[in-house]
Formats: sequence, structure tokens, C-alpha cells
Amino acid sequence: MTWTAGCWEEDDYQSAIKEVVATQELNTRSQKEKTYHLIVSFRPEDREKLTEEAFKEIEQRFAETLGLSDHQRVCGVHVNTQNIHMHVAYNLIDKERFTRKEPWRDFVARDKLCRELEQEFGLTPDKGRGQGTEKGISQIAATTEAHSGEKTFESYAREKAASILEDVAEARTWQDIHQAFARHGMELEKRGAGLAVRDKAGKQRIKASSISRDLSSKKLEAKVGKFEPAREAAVTQEAESQYGPEPIQKLEGENRFEEYARERTAKSLRREVMAAKTWEEVHQAFARHSMELKKRGAGLTIKNRHGGQHTKASNIDRAFSLKKLEDRLGKFEPAKDPALLPESESRYETPPEVLAKKSLWAEWTAARAERKELTTEIKEKWKAYREDMQKRPIGKKTKTYVLQLARQKEAQELLKATQDRPKTWLEFLQSKARAGDEKALAVLRSRSEEVQPEQSQDKKFEFIEKKLAISETRDIHYKTKQKLLGRAIIESIEEGSETDLDRYGTLVHKLKNGGIICDNGKTVTFSDKAKATAMEYMKKKWNVKIIARQGKIEIAFPDGQRARLEGNTLTRPKPVPRHLAQEMGR
Repeated sequence: MTWTAGCWEEDDYQSAIKEVVATQELNTRSQKEKTYHLIVSFRPEDREKLTEEAFKEIEQRFAETLGLSDHQRVCGVHVNTQNIHMHVAYNLIDKERFTRKEPWRDFVARDKLCRELEQEFGLTPDKGRGQGTEKGISQIAATTEAHSGEKTFESYAREKAASILEDVAEARTWQDIHQAFARHGMELEKRGAGLAVRDKAGKQRIKASSISRDLSSKKLEAKVGKFEPAREAAVTQEAESQYGPEPIQKLEGENRFEEYARERTAKSLRREVMAAKTWEEVHQAFARHSMELKKRGAGLTIKNRHGGQHTKASNIDRAFSLKKLEDRLGKFEPAKDPALLPESESRYETPPEVLAKKSLWAEWTAARAERKELTTEIKEKWKAYREDMQKRPIGKKTKTYVLQLARQKEAQELLKATQDRPKTWLEFLQSKARAGDEKALAVLRSRSEEVQPEQSQDKKFEFIEKKLAISETRDIHYKTKQKLLGRAIIESIEEGSETDLDRYGTLVHKLKNGGIICDNGKTVTFSDKAKATAMEYMKKKWNVKIIARQGKIEIAFPDGQRARLEGNTLTRPKPVPRHLAQEMGR
């Protein structure tokens, strides 16, 4: 489906393109990009709601929001992945005045409009501004994280903002401020009329004011005077933390150390700390509960003695704040000899799903290093070949041809060597999930929100396992496994359907009547045509009962919980703990 708008030749697509090019050529002053390319992606389950008129109305709304409603544009809709995509190429050159329009802060207006269109057209809500992106990172950083699945330097710096701001609030000189950044492996430097924050161990750099407005050049100079570069003491200071590649996905179990610390505090730790007469007795009390107390910035941190988990002390109990403890015991003193602290009476155990994620990350790190080593070896080989050819006494044209051919062969060899090796963490997880790794699938699904690994997949689908005689087989290819876990349910309800897995770990079931069912493990969404099949799908997947009352549909789960169908979406509630489920069943 294609159409044009704002052109004199709106009925002829090819003529409209030529008209846009001719208009752009009449602007000889601007050296910036003259075309604004907009891509709008829609969920598969919304396909039935998107008519030709709906696409055109949505495009018109975007044009008005961007201030380009009078500009020429060519539009098209296609499906080359699981999602439907609308492409719009806006001509930024005004067709009458031939001046260039700059859509300032377009991302804010676009995201706001997306939330409005989702409501007006009944589309499936997507993650975006206004839908849970509290991090507020830049568009480039957000795009990088969405593509790679790894945390950017900007996200790391913003996570450390609270600690840095605490130290900056106590700072009296520029050297104090430099040390606040150095504690987290960062350097503050003058750049143009403002300040920039740089990763000490890398090349990444961001504006200081993008971390917090309180770190702008104007505010810091008003506090401690004219900017001064860092001295050697601040530059060489040992960092408490350092930016490095790490996954953005968060599993539910990763937050359990804080729960453990609160549990031990309520049981006896608070009483022991309040009874302590010296800092050494405080350290001994924490050591008995497998924790250690350390000063970090302007506050205290509780750390797991046998792992890397840590949390802010005052988050666990206000009595553990640095101010309250120093008021009672004097200035903070670290443990005299950590080796002499008592043995732990209890010990925090890292959840198995978190260990599985760490294992996957270690495997990916090794695979990435191997891939980099391989590509470096190939590049060095062809670089040496080109240098050798440059020295040879052959004709200029022949030499140019040979060097171009060498470039092509290098590219071909690189592609052949890396085409089966994942380029990003997300691609690695997807490849593992396709091979039947349920833990990788759980991490993949936790990308946007906390998702627990699906429990007892084999038990859920016993009737299919028996039918296929593979009830005891676990090491099977992804295609077979997914047909067993997802597609087999659909085929048992309706034959002839198709099932795919997208990069987010979502199963997309396409029915013969054109209906769509999407299952990400926690939420099932479906199109209007797929409603009846979706009800049967959920019954078999989760062993639920469907109750219709006064035009509303409720889903009753085996553990006693109930969830109401909201439009065409059902989200499974978090499982009830076993002891509570037994109480509910009495």
C-alpha cells in the first residue's frame, strides 16, 4: 500500500517522488539532511484494526505534530517482519518558500502522539515515554540499548547520579567534585561552553547536565567558582565501580538481596546494631548475617560478604543511616581486620535463575571475544595484503582494481566467518532460545519488565509431550521445542496455523482466518478474529477456567487467583506462594 500527500501529483507515486527531488534541488543553501524518514511499527495483533483510512489518518496526525502537514511526503505500508511498518519520507524543504523546516525535539511530540493514537484506535500499548521509561535517557542511548540489549554509558552515569549528587552537595572545591566522579570511574572535563563526563576506561562521553541539571557548568561554578581541571590525586583515585558491558535485562530474583537484608534486620540485626557500643561491634553484627557495612560516597552501603550484591543501608532501615550511627558512635570506622570477623550464621544464596543469567552472560562475553579475535585476524591479513600490493610496481588502474577486489573479498570473508555468530547480546539470547534454552528465553522476555522463568513447561504440556513421545527428551532443537510448547496447542485447536518467534521472545501464532495470538510467557494478546481460539489457547496453556458474567470475562487460575480480560489482553497474575495457596484452598 502506497500513497502521497502534499504533492501536486498525488495520484502518481513516481511523479510525486520526482517532484520532491526537484523541490529539494531548488534549496541550495542548506547542507543538512533534506528528508525526514519516519517509521511507525504496529503490533501483529492490531492488523485487523488498521484499515487504509486508519493508516492515512495516523500519518496525517504525525505530519501535524511534526509541523510538516503542508510538506510533500511519500508513504508506504509493508510487512517484512512480524510487525506491520508504515514508512513516511517527509520533504523538509517547503514547496513554496524552499526553506528547510527543522523538527526540534520531535521525539517528545512523537512519543506523546503514540500514546494518544493507542487510545483512540484501540491499539496495543507499547513501551515508550509515558509507558515506563523513567530512565529518561537520550534517543540515541535508548536505540542502542534496544538494539544490543546492553547498558549504555549514559544509563550507567544516570544510575550513579544520586551518589554523585550526594558527594557534590558536600563538595567545597573542584577537586572534591572530580573525586565524586572518579569514585565511579568517570572524569569531568571542560568541553566547549559546558561540561562533559567521560568514561576513564573508554571513549564514551556525555554532557554532565544530561545526568542531572544540578551538574551543569553554570550551577557548579556558582557553587565552587571557576572550573579547575582534575589534579593527579583525583585522576589516579581507585574507583568503587566502573562502567562496562552488562545486560539491561532484570530478573525478579536479582532484587532478593534487599529482601534478605530486610528479613535479617527484622529478625535480629537491628537489635544487635542498636546494642553495639563501637563500630567494630556493628561490623561484627553485620558479619554474622553474611553482610558487611561499607562507606560509599556520603552514605553507607550493605554488601553481601559472599557475592557482589549490595544496597543502600538507609533503604533497609533508617537506623542504619550514616548520620544516625555517627551521632551515636562517632566518626565512621571500617572493620579493623575483615578476616577476623565472625563466621556467618546465615548466608544469602543467589537465586538459580540469576546464576543462569550470569552463566549466559559469561558465555556471550567469551563468544564476543572470539568473534572479535576472528574479525581482527581477517582484517589484519587483508590489510597486510593491500600494503604489499601498494608497494608492487604495477599500473595504477590495475592496482586500483586489485585493491577494490581485495576489499570485496575481505568483506565476503568477514561475512562468511561471522554470519552464524551473534553480533549482540540480544541475538545471542535469541539463538540460545531457538536451540531450546528456556533460561535464555526467560532473560529475553525480561527485557522490558521483570519476568520469572516459566515454571514446569513440560508439566503444562503433558498431553502434547505424550502425543509426540518426547516426554523425557530435553535436548531438542528449538523448532521442535517451540512447536511442542506453543504451536502444538494451536494445532490441537486449529490445524494449518503458523507460529514464529520474534526477537523479544514472543510467540506469534497466525491463524487460518487471519487472526493473530501473541504470547510472551506472561501476557497473551489477540486480534478480534482470534478471540475464540485465544480463549481455548489460554485454557490449555494455563489450565484455567473461563467465567463470563454480565458481558465481562474472568479467568480463574488453579492457585485461586482471578484476572479480568482487558480488551484483547490477559496478563497472568504473579503465582501465589504455596503456603498461601493452601490457605486459599481450605
